[in-house]
Amino acid sequence: MTDSNSHRSTDTYKRVCLTVIAILLAVVAAGVWSNNVSTVKTAQAEAQSPHVCSPAATAPSMDTTEARLREIVHLLKSGDVEVKVTLPDKAQSLQKRNARESMMRSGLMTVRSQIELYKIQHMDNYPGMQGLHIIDRDDLVKDLTTMTNARGNQNASLGTVDYGPYLQGFPANPFCENQSIARQVKVGKGPCPGDGTTGWYVSTTTGRFSANDTKKNPQGKAHKDY
Repeated sequence: MTDSNSHRSTDTYKRVCLTVIAILLAVVAAGVWSNNVSTVKTAQAEAQSPHVCSPAATAPSMDTTEARLREIVHLLKSGDVEVKVTLPDKAQSLQKRNARESMMRSGLMTVRSQIELYKIQHMDNYPGMQGLHIIDRDDLVKDLTTMTNARGNQNASLGTVDYGPYLQGFPANPFCENQSIARQVKVGKGPCPGDGTTGWYVSTTTGRFSANDTKKNPQGKAHKDY
């Protein structure tokens, strides 16, 4: 769906560019026509005057008109003329939203994949697990960002520490209004509340890692339900 939105944004950009070019050509044509009409009127006025007789002024100069058009076409082809097109606010907003959506989903998938890898290397235990359905938030962060042994201990005296780190740090959730909490993780027994108090959430019941912001995607699906 993100690709579809990107295609629509590109189509919008192309339509805007074509519209601008059409307007420029119309302005040029109008200027040429106006100049020619002015020349004809001047020539007519001079022809009616008994004191002025100028054969060259009785008709517009086609050579001048053609020269101007050739110059415009040359400038457009050479790139010496730069046309700046500003996308409508709606299109810009959509592009920014799609970029943030991709960033959030990427962070979500990265952490989930590393949690699964941790489980494989730690006897099917979740990082931070203290017992059945008990996950400590601080230990969760430590287990994923430091090296541990197979039992999840960071202390080398308790076993060879040769697993991890799985993350350099938790990614920021770009949809958090307060970026100071965008990397923070909250744990709880229930499903993700999506209350925006932290960037991420881990269910101690299912071990599911979720986005904890309050937003929805363009199709109306809440981020907490990803």
